[in-house]
Amino acid sequence: MVRSTGVAPERLLDLLDVARPVRVRLAAMRLLAARDTTWRLAVDVMLLADPEYAVAARARTDLYSALREQVYTKPSGQAGELLTAHLPTADRLLAQQTVDLLHFTLGLPRPDRDQADVEPSARSGEADGQGLKPVHQARATVAQFLQRIRGQ
Repeated sequence: MVRSTGVAPERLLDLLDVARPVRVRLAAMRLLAARDTTWRLAVDVMLLADPEYAVAARARTDLYSALREQVYTKPSGQAGELLTAHLPTADRLLAQQTVDLLHFTLGLPRPDRDQADVEPSARSGEADGQGLKPVHQARATVAQFLQRIRGQ
């Protein structure tokens, strides 16, 4: 299913530059992801290693969401090139289970993975399911705070 945002992908990719404000980058990310499944996965994979925590966390959250939704796509065109160019970084940053699911989703063979090339957080499984631990901790802290002020 292809959805058009009316803005050329090249323009949106330019807006992802780290020199841009985070809100502009997140908006460009949403617009690219709205194009189709391949663009969504390509943008998520590309931004996993972003230096800005908010952008990287949003990419990781959306990637997990897409994989939970059981999306499937065969990478092609400009989005496919972008995706395959950044896939080795994702393979390094994500836990093996997520890497396997991502490759299955894309119809690509599973990568051979040497543990020396894997980020320590991915090796321990921390990057998967718990990779957004600070977000989950923040939600738990907010819930605890609300319970405390409500006297529960």
